[in-house]
Amino acid sequence: MSIIDRFRRRVGRSPVEVYGETCPVCGSLLGWAEPQRDPGTGMYVRPPSVRLELGQRLGEYTWRVTLLAGNYRPRMSVDPPFNEYEVDWVYVLCGDGHIFPDSSVAGGAGRHQYRPTETVREWNMVAAIGALASGKTYLLVRMLHQELNNLENWHLRNDNQIRRHDLSPLESLPLEIRSRAYNDTLSHGAAISPTSAMGQGTPASILADRLPGALDDIKYLVARTVVGGERRAEEWGTGFRQPLVVRTEGRNHRMWTGIADLPGEMFADTSPGAPREANRLRAFNALIWVIDPVIAAEAAGWLTDGGLASAEYASVLEGSLRPGTIPQDGGLAALQRSRDYIQSRIGQQLIAAGGPFMEDRGERLRMLVAVTKCDLIHAALQRRRRLTDFGPPGVVLRGIAAYLASVAERWADGEQAVDAGTEQVLHLINPQLIVDPDERRARVIQVAEGLLYTYSLDSAFWNLVYTGGAQVVTLLPNRQVTVPSIGDHLDLAMRADSFDRLLLRDLIMSAIGCGISYGMGQQAAMYGLLQDRRHSLRFFLCSPLGTVPHSTDRETLSPLAANQPFPKLEERSAALTQLLLAALGKAHAHE
Repeated sequence: MSIIDRFRRRVGRSPVEVYGETCPVCGSLLGWAEPQRDPGTGMYVRPPSVRLELGQRLGEYTWRVTLLAGNYRPRMSVDPPFNEYEVDWVYVLCGDGHIFPDSSVAGGAGRHQYRPTETVREWNMVAAIGALASGKTYLLVRMLHQELNNLENWHLRNDNQIRRHDLSPLESLPLEIRSRAYNDTLSHGAAISPTSAMGQGTPASILADRLPGALDDIKYLVARTVVGGERRAEEWGTGFRQPLVVRTEGRNHRMWTGIADLPGEMFADTSPGAPREANRLRAFNALIWVIDPVIAAEAAGWLTDGGLASAEYASVLEGSLRPGTIPQDGGLAALQRSRDYIQSRIGQQLIAAGGPFMEDRGERLRMLVAVTKCDLIHAALQRRRRLTDFGPPGVVLRGIAAYLASVAERWADGEQAVDAGTEQVLHLINPQLIVDPDERRARVIQVAEGLLYTYSLDSAFWNLVYTGGAQVVTLLPNRQVTVPSIGDHLDLAMRADSFDRLLLRDLIMSAIGCGISYGMGQQAAMYGLLQDRRHSLRFFLCSPLGTVPHSTDRETLSPLAANQPFPKLEERSAALTQLLLAALGKAHAHE
């Protein structure tokens, strides 16, 4: 390891090193970039970046705010007074307030001090997108509380474990807010508010909650240095929400991951600022696209034909589409069409050439498709439905086969690394061994039918989605594979060579997830994503609430089955654990 590498391992990398002079969240200025000045007034035309130094004294925060442009006098706390030798955290704030830790500067009088626990070697930005009321916030808050170590192997030494680091005061608040909201669902049935209504998630609201004096100081500086001063000061930090943050460490490799929980409203044609926000998604390392099966046009068939009585159907829809949002005058169909339109529009944008989501950045974008509310699919399977019922005839099977064939081609071309279990499956459909197209198509269909048969059994499906046990699957006569338990999957995933290696549990879940997505009206989008090799595509079958919710009063949520309570935040969910691993990316892939 070179001297520079050893130094970087010790002090980490600043966000400015990684993202340059542009905030990855909103596109505002970041770091030492000097904004353009208005020739008439000499003031900046847009807010510059800010350094915020934070300390603690007698149980209270102290701070100093410095503009990273020009030569303006910093502003600082006076009661208690700021002491430059007692700095605990240093942040770089972009021109619109998005908060990033900066471990490279901590201390005063021009002396650089480095806190090893605060260093960040890698930065990872993830966006979560989806239609209105798709269950995205429930999914993210449960996902971020999943344990990433195999607790079943308590008797073995584990040198490959992922450890989480405590978040700093300004990083922790967005997830704390959502966690409290989830616990409100558990305690008295209060549904989590829409993402667009969570004003607490903006940088300004975070500072107002934790450091109101520092917020006032920043607004003071903006008002006196930027054109349109007072108005710009009031608008500062109120745009794009602050990402949810998780800090991880594995093999002495520290990573900062920020997950932007984007409101579904931003994908509606009339949403103010939607094009600007959507275009920022080009800078992200991964996208989590949350698909809601309940709003698909095909949903009414499998929900009602699945045995739900009319009263149950109404209360389940009320619970699944967000209590109180279904019009009382019979506007359910219009509501579903409106949300399904947004869901389909996201799919169209994902595959559009030159669209807001896609560009060739020299590295593969991790496209993670999360089919949520799978407790409803499980309930339908319990009522003797099959996965083939979740779409027009033959479409679900086609989706499973399409995913298997796509992965097999990438593997055969040397573009996709796999584990031994996945190789077993792909060998059965290897395009280099079965060269006749019709013969290979028939073989892929045969393997897909084996998966479809097994996972149409409600117990096997729930094992894959939630409980996470091992599962034997018959793919061909006398050809079986054992899908690992979630614990064994974690052990495999923690190996140093596992990053971007497709593991068997991920392959099987992705194939079934692709089939269900085809059935839910996303066939064109998924086909386009499978054909585009600029990114990797994974599917996850998720149930954040672990059981079917319903609402009988248009205000609160409760489990439809009285003996199946909603899970605690930390309860293991197999698909959510796999999704978190995929979202973290390289967090566990370095020596």
